[in-house]
Amino acid sequence: MNNGFKLISALLRGKWLIDEAWANSHLLLVDALLEGKPVLLDDRYAGGVDEAPKTVLINVAGRTVVKTRSYTNFNDVPEGSISMISIAGPITKYGNCSLGSVDYADMINRANASPNISSILLKIDSPGGQVDGTATLADAIKNASKPVIAVIDDGMMASAAMWIGSAADEIYAMQKTDTAGSIGVYTTLADFTKSYEARGIVLHEIYSDRSPDKNKDHRDALKGKYEAVKDDLNFIADQFISVIKENRSGKLNLKHDNPFTGKMYVAEEAIKVGLIDGISTIEAVVDRLDELKNKQISNSNENMSGFKKISALKNIKAEQVLEEQLQEANAELQEEGINAVLISATAYEEYSKAGKESDDKTKDLTEKLAAANVRIKELENKPAEPVGGTPKDSKSEITTPETKDDFVTEYDLEIQALKGK
Repeated sequence: MNNGFKLISALLRGKWLIDEAWANSHLLLVDALLEGKPVLLDDRYAGGVDEAPKTVLINVAGRTVVKTRSYTNFNDVPEGSISMISIAGPITKYGNCSLGSVDYADMINRANASPNISSILLKIDSPGGQVDGTATLADAIKNASKPVIAVIDDGMMASAAMWIGSAADEIYAMQKTDTAGSIGVYTTLADFTKSYEARGIVLHEIYSDRSPDKNKDHRDALKGKYEAVKDDLNFIADQFISVIKENRSGKLNLKHDNPFTGKMYVAEEAIKVGLIDGISTIEAVVDRLDELKNKQISNSNENMSGFKKISALKNIKAEQVLEEQLQEANAELQEEGINAVLISATAYEEYSKAGKESDDKTKDLTEKLAAANVRIKELENKPAEPVGGTPKDSKSEITTPETKDDFVTEYDLEIQALKGK
């Protein structure tokens, strides 16, 4: 129910990165949602529960591919597996017709963090979706440390889906009929005034004298003044274009055509303009992911080859590393502007032991001090008794300023001793 509300809210108020032809063809579904009619949004959940197995493994070109869902446990998959994530249908931030962009981002982050996953394959067939959440998902893809390839899964990669797919290392179409593009932004504005009037409802909007600009853009748009709304859309469009230029840097061919006006391209045209890298098969893409992973490992080894002194420590037992070798390795790190310092295992153990002993000593002294303070408080609140016992006739004992310092109780002595610790 909560997701249903979020979906309807997004439909009514959201800004969209979506293919308009696809959106218009689904207006009857939108009408049914707005009228509160029961709508089955995903037949995989017909019983209210996704009955798919927790972990589904398939073999593609000899590699283990994990059909990843939001609940997939990567601890249950073999090391070196490929995580395959399907993004299908319109994309909203929190989902309903399918998973939301925040769900997909979480899946990608978990796959990237799992030691059992070597790379990520995104299968995309989407007309785009809500602006909100799109950048978050694209950032998760772009920031992944493992290779990511996006494929158009016999369909389209339009608008928000293009933004998302462009964050991958490479993009391939699976069919010549696949389409990509629709780099643009638009929004819809529903005016329910006449609908309310037909039902006898008169809506009054009353604003504080101190809030003249609240909802002004919306109110102006209802009057046909779209300038402020367009400024907002233009800002988002500029961000969209900037992201595509950055993500497809060195691949775009703007001399062939300008893809930033909202056009859609069939696969071969999308290749020419540089929005995708080619037309391929799922088997070839899996091979390519392995190539990218191996290249990544090779580059990492090459980067480490510059650290000759550090590399020399490889396979040497900790207790056999000489102090001179550590000094040379640390000098090498400093030359590269790296402030981290290597120390021997023995030194580390000594530092750890010394730190523990220091902590134990501090704890012991703290406990003794606390006990002493408690005892002082007890003694200060207790009636004093003279040293040597209570005088036989207390009334005859007169303390003068001259003799006061000579009258000392055993509690005075104990307090002085405790305070002197």
